[in-house]
Order: sequence, then structure tokens, then C-alpha cells
Amino acid sequence: MSKKKKIILIASISAAVLLIAGGLYWLLSGTGASGQKVYVQPVSEILGLGAAGVQNRYAGVIESQKTLKIELDPSKTLSEVFVKEGDEVKAGDPLFSYDVDELKLNLEQLNLELESTKSSITTMQEQIAALKREKASAPKSEQLQYTIQIQTLEVNIMQAEYTIKTKTAEVEKAKSAIEHAVVTAEMDGVVRELNRNGGEQQPGYGDGTQSSFMTITATGSFRVKGLVGEQFVYTLSEGMPVIIRSRTDENAIWRGTIQLIDVGNPVKGNNNGMMHYDGMAAQDDTTSTSKYPFYVELESSENLLMGQHVYIEPDMGQGAQKEGTWLPSAYLILEDEKAFVYAANTWGKIEKRSVELGEYDETTDSYEILKGLDLKDRIAFPEDFIKAGMGVTDSPTYGGGDDDLPEGGLPGEDDMPPGGGDEGIMPYSDAAALEE
Repeated sequence: MSKKKKIILIASISAAVLLIAGGLYWLLSGTGASGQKVYVQPVSEILGLGAAGVQNRYAGVIESQKTLKIELDPSKTLSEVFVKEGDEVKAGDPLFSYDVDELKLNLEQLNLELESTKSSITTMQEQIAALKREKASAPKSEQLQYTIQIQTLEVNIMQAEYTIKTKTAEVEKAKSAIEHAVVTAEMDGVVRELNRNGGEQQPGYGDGTQSSFMTITATGSFRVKGLVGEQFVYTLSEGMPVIIRSRTDENAIWRGTIQLIDVGNPVKGNNNGMMHYDGMAAQDDTTSTSKYPFYVELESSENLLMGQHVYIEPDMGQGAQKEGTWLPSAYLILEDEKAFVYAANTWGKIEKRSVELGEYDETTDSYEILKGLDLKDRIAFPEDFIKAGMGVTDSPTYGGGDDDLPEGGLPGEDDMPPGGGDEGIMPYSDAAALEE
């Protein structure tokens, strides 16, 4: 081989080595196209499944859809209470009564005042008649004095007539109070609270909260109150269908829809990793974390009991017991009748991976994945900034950057990816069923 050919061969080999080294550096360095990292989740978590294929669940308790709080009338004296906590009542059943003797004394006093006012009007009318007779024969120098006296009495009569109207209304109110001295239930329900000191600030209520005298919860109309941790609150959304499961019978289920997520009233927990709220306990990975109550409207509450503890899980079609992997369409990139996903490869880089689709489920807006993806694979929501070769992260930054979550929890709605929780962003926790 000539010297010139040897030089060319060595140069070619050197260039190839440099190219391979650069490629490996690009693959392994984590810089990718722009230094950004892409948040990826296991498919199992996107589908709301734990590591063992168990649906993510939240602690729940059955409560009444309607609650009636009854306050005592401060102008009356409580006489007798006919019910106790835990009693079931029907609409019209007597609950308690006021002191009738005191009410009757008040009515008698009002009647006396009313009759006295009527009598005073009669007296003033007689005085006006007498003054008019005297004025007719009085000299001109005294006419003005008589006129002033008559006008004063006429004004007093008008005031007395107004007093009669107000006293008459008070008499009617007093009569009604006597007729309704016994307070009855407005609806069927259960007496949940009975506090004879109702209306007074109670010990332990540092914010000045006052307790009601009596609280009745309606029967036959239930809803479910649940708790969701701050790290999962954006995985739920109002209007999302859910499945309610009995804690004692896995096959006993009810269906409903999330009616409200009360993010405005977080509940702080600090109880050795356990969060207790209204009788519910949820495992937590921190000693102090916020949880948010959310409420589920049930399609049917048959065979449910007030205060019953249940599990709440997002309805991802698992009730149909479909086999295979069904991925929300929002995670797919459809191009020229082909389907792709942004998946993390073995080097921790994003690759645009081809997948084979099966049937489409219009109800859940999801496709069956036949090939190219399994539950352990980690994939990203297909945002515009993502390019093949970018590094990946398990931290939900929602913006493609490297920073961790800001203090205070997850970003707001403006920082969420396109589609938010309604288009496939599901729990990214590996938590399984919560224990009591």
C-alpha cells in the first residue's frame, strides 16, 4: 500500500472514531438538542395503575348530600329536647320545644301594650274635638295656640297608629311562636349532632367557630367525600368518572362523577406519615403534607351506608376488564396512518418509537397497543418542544426545564401541558390501595 493511501485510511478511521465518540457523547451526556429534559412516566402510571397493575385509589367515606343545621332562637327559652344523637327522624317529627309559659306571658304583655295604645288614640281624639270647640269661640289672639295643640295631638295619633301596626305584627308573631313552640324536622334524616350550648364558641375552635344546636343529615341521598394528596391533586378533574369500591368486597362497586375538588381548603396532616380526616386514614410519604377534599356524585347509592369507608379510583375502563394495553389517544403521535410515542430508551434519551395500534375505544378515547410498548416503558406527553435525543427526567417539571418543582407543590393550570388532566395526564404515583 502506498504512503498516500495509508494516510487517507488513517484519516478516515480517525474521522469515524471521532464521529462515533461524538454520537456516544450526545447520547449519554444528557444535553440532547437544547439542554432541556423531558418528563416521562411509566405507562402503568399513565393508565392509573401501580407497579403491580393495581388501580390508584383514594380513601373515601359516605356522607349525606344534604345537611340541615338548626339554631336556637335566642329570644326564646329551650324547654325540652325529644331526640338524641343517632336518632332517625321523619319529616314532621318533633325535635325540641320552647317554654310555652314564657311565650304566653310575652303575648299577654304585647296585648296590654296594644290595648293601651288604642285607648290613648281614643283619648287624644276626644281632646282634639274639645279643642276645636273651644277654638271656635276663642279670640283671634289665641287661635294659633289652639291650632298648635290640635296639630300636635294629630301627630301623636299618627305615631300611635304606627305603633298599633307594629304591635299587631308582634302579637301575630307571638301567637305563631306559641303554635310552633314544638320544632319539627323538615326532612327525613339522622340526628348527627346535638349541642345544648349551640351558638356559643366551643373549646378547640380557635377561629371563633360556633357550633349549631342540632345537625341533621338527610337519608337516601349520599355522596362520597375523598382525599387526594397535593402531589396527585392535578391528576383528578371535576367531571371525571370514578369507581367506588367497597373495602370489604372487591366486587361491590358503584359509579359516580367528581363533582368538586376543594383546592381552596387544604387539610394539613402531621401524624407520623398518616393522614386522618373525618375518620379516613391515608398513607403518606411525608410527616407533613396537604390533602384536598373532593366530592363524588353517585349514580346510585343503593346498599351504601352513612359513614361507610370506601375506595375511590379513576374510571379508566377497568370495569370492562379489557385485556391488553389501552393508551389515551393524547399520548399518540399520528402521522400518515402510522402511530408513534415519545419513549425513553435504555440510554435515558427520548426516541420517537413506532407502535402498532389495534382497536379504538370511543368511550375512553384510547387505542389498544399491539406492539412497541408495554406497561414498564416510560413515555412523555407529546409537547411541541420535544425532540428525539433529549434527556429524560422523572420529575414532573411540565416545562421541559431542569428545575425541580417550585415550593408549595405542583405548578398552576397555566403551567400544565396542553390538555391538562383531561387529556391523559393521570397519577404518577406508584401508590397502591390505601389502608384504613
